[in-house]
Amino acid sequence: MFAIDPSSVNFTDGEISFVAEGRSLYKCKDWNFTAQTCFGSWVKLMDTISGQEYNITIDPYDPGFAEMGVASINTNKSRYHINESVKITMVVLNTSGYLVEAANVSLEVGGPNGTKTYFSTENFTILEVEKGIYVANFSKTFLSGNYSLYVEANGVGVNNSMYSEFLVEDYYEFDILRSMPVTIDPWQGPYQTNISFVSYNLSGTFNFTEFLPSNFTVNDSGGGQVSYSNESVQIEWFDLSNLSSISYTANAPLVTPDLYEIGPSRINYSGGIFDEARGWFLAIDPILTVINTTTGVPTDPSNVSAEAGNITELMFGGSSITQSWQGYFGNVTGVIELKDFGGNIFYNWSEASPEGEVLASRSSGVDFNDLGCANNSEILAEEILIGQLTSDADSISNTFNQNNHPLFYIGNSEFLSNTCNSTNLFDESGAQTTKFFEVLLADSASSFVYTSLLEEDLSGFDNRSHDFEMMVGEDGHNADTSATTYYFYVEVN
Repeated sequence: MFAIDPSSVNFTDGEISFVAEGRSLYKCKDWNFTAQTCFGSWVKLMDTISGQEYNITIDPYDPGFAEMGVASINTNKSRYHINESVKITMVVLNTSGYLVEAANVSLEVGGPNGTKTYFSTENFTILEVEKGIYVANFSKTFLSGNYSLYVEANGVGVNNSMYSEFLVEDYYEFDILRSMPVTIDPWQGPYQTNISFVSYNLSGTFNFTEFLPSNFTVNDSGGGQVSYSNESVQIEWFDLSNLSSISYTANAPLVTPDLYEIGPSRINYSGGIFDEARGWFLAIDPILTVINTTTGVPTDPSNVSAEAGNITELMFGGSSITQSWQGYFGNVTGVIELKDFGGNIFYNWSEASPEGEVLASRSSGVDFNDLGCANNSEILAEEILIGQLTSDADSISNTFNQNNHPLFYIGNSEFLSNTCNSTNLFDESGAQTTKFFEVLLADSASSFVYTSLLEEDLSGFDNRSHDFEMMVGEDGHNADTSATTYYFYVEVN
C-alpha cells in the first residue's frame, strides 16, 4: 500500500513507476492521511504481475493506492444494520495457488470515523476453521457508513494483502444473502451459489440480476435467463418476492492461482434500482488429492535354535526402509489452452491423460524458463542437504546414475534424450528402463527440481495404471520425522 500527498505540489497530472508485488492495483480517492485509511471505496485500476514494472498516471485527486495479492476477504453480506454482527471470512493462498494452513493472518477494520479494530491469529481473534480459511467476527457497527477491511497474510510461500469493505446503514431496501464457496477447484466441476432475499419495503415483486466474470460459463441457471457481453455473464430472475431464494451453478476457467469478483448484483423493483454494495471474492485453488500414503516395514526377525556343541551355517537376507526418499505416484488430468495475456481463452483441448511433466521442488520460485540438467555440484549440494553421503547405496548419485530418458520440453526449453541424470521407477516386475522416467533439473539459482515425465496409463509398481511415479529427497536420518514442504507443478503438453 502506498499513498501520495499532492497538496504541496501544483500539477495537473503526472506519472509514477512501481514494481508490482501483488496481482492487482486499486485506488482510493478518499484517502485520509491522518487516519491512514480509506474513507471511500477502493476501485480496481489494473491487473498486475509480481516483479514487473508498471507506469500509472496520477492527478491531484489520487492519494491512495494498494496492491492485492492472492488472497480473498468476504463478509456474509455487503450491507448491515446498526449493531448487527459481521462475519468476516479470509482465504490465504500461496504463490502456487494452494491453500495455506497455519498462516499468520492479521485484519484491520476501519470505521467511518477513522477508528480501527485489529484482529490476529496470534491472539486467536482470527481462527482457522478449515485449511487456509480464516474467520473473524466484528460487532462494533455502531455508526452508519463505510467500513474498510485490510488483511495481511504471511506464511510458507505467501506474503499477501487485500482490501475490501462493507456498509452499515440505518435503513436499506433489501438484504441479499449469499451462500457460496470462498474458494474452489475448477477442475472438480461447477460450483453452486444460493442467494436468498429479504425485502424491507415489501413493495411487491422484483427482478434480480447476478453478474459473473465474462470468462465464466453457466452450468445450470436455476430458471434464470442467461446473457453474455464482453464485460460479464448475466443471469436474471423475474418476479421474485420477499423471502424468495434462487440458485445456480457455474464453471470458472481452468487457471490457477486466480481471484475473481462475483457481482455486485442488482435488484430492479418498483422504487428503482438497488445494487449490492460490493461483490463476492472467489479464490481459485486446485486441490492436490492424496489418495493413500503407506510405508513399508523392515524384514521380520528370524529365529534359529541353538544347541551347545553344534556349528550351523546361516544365510541371511533382509531389507531396511530408506531414510532419504519420499515416493509419489498417480494420474494427471488437465487442459491445453490458447489464450491471451489477460487470460481470455481462445480455444482449449481437454486432456484426460495428458503428456508433459510433474515437477517437484522445495523452492516456490523456480524459474521454469531457465531450467537445465542438474550438474554434479548441484547434485552434491542436494545430497548434503538431505543428509546423504555420495557413497550411500541410496544416494542421489547412486540412484540417478543413468542418462536414459526420451526427448522432452519444459516451456520453451528442449531437453535432448539421454542428457540429464535419470532413473526409472519400478513397475510390477521390478527394475526396468523403458517407462516412469525421472530426471534431475535445476535453474540458475540452483533450485533443485525432481522431474517425472508423464506417460499415459502405464502399469506401475503396484500393478495398477499410473501416469507418473517419482521420488523426492527427504532427510529422515537420525530419527528426523519433520516434514519438508515440496511445491508441485504440472506442465501439460
